[in-house]
Amino acid sequence: MKFQECQHVLSDGDTCRAPRLRHEQFCYFHVATRDRVKRQQRAAARRLPLQVPVLEDPWTVQLALGDIVNAMLNDRIDHKKAALALYALQTASANMKNLSNLGRPQSYAEYTPELQASMPEDVVAETVREEVACEDAPMTSAPTVITPEARPEMPHCVESAPRKLRKHKIPPKKPVASIKPPRYRTPLDRIREFEVAAKKEEIWAVKQYTKAYKEGRAEPLQWAIDEALEAPRKLQEDRDFVDTEMAALRNRMKNNRRRA
Repeated sequence: MKFQECQHVLSDGDTCRAPRLRHEQFCYFHVATRDRVKRQQRAAARRLPLQVPVLEDPWTVQLALGDIVNAMLNDRIDHKKAALALYALQTASANMKNLSNLGRPQSYAEYTPELQASMPEDVVAETVREEVACEDAPMTSAPTVITPEARPEMPHCVESAPRKLRKHKIPPKKPVASIKPPRYRTPLDRIREFEVAAKKEEIWAVKQYTKAYKEGRAEPLQWAIDEALEAPRKLQEDRDFVDTEMAALRNRMKNNRRRA
């Protein structure tokens, strides 16, 4: 039986050489591998938990090993979970040796030349035509839709009366909660509210000005300029006052010595 080979190229440069699927360039294994990589990427973007395939043969063990290594490198699972998963894969790989000794179940459809020789020629030709038609048929076919006219009439078939729609019971309206009247505010309460609002506006203005001043979009305030200009004069006045007091103290000490 002729078939087209898979176009996947292995790491050593050789091709897969497995029969590829219809309307595909790869075999079932490599098509599923590419789909699984895309599915794992979408799961990582949505932060979904990691899922490995069913460990039923050595190929699925290798696939699960690749998924766990990629998830560990992308920080999707921690090292503790990765170690447990790798130990589980090691156990599954060891069990594969025992399962391989059991062998695969034999197919019941076996080719027997004696049976084909005893069959008439028209039956053999019809069987060959059916096999060729099955091979050439597409994988997916549109389902046949049976119209009411083509539907066969069944005996003792009586049309059922249309069902009456049940009216859903409307739940009773909930009682409206009593609205409490607003509490009377004294003039002192209103003054406090105005003070709080003014304080909030002042804090907001200071924050906005500080941000704009740091970014260079605002100039310094006038009172800040006055304080900066007044600071040297105040410092000089303080120094003069200290010098005057020290001179007066020296004069008093000299006078006390003279009297003594």
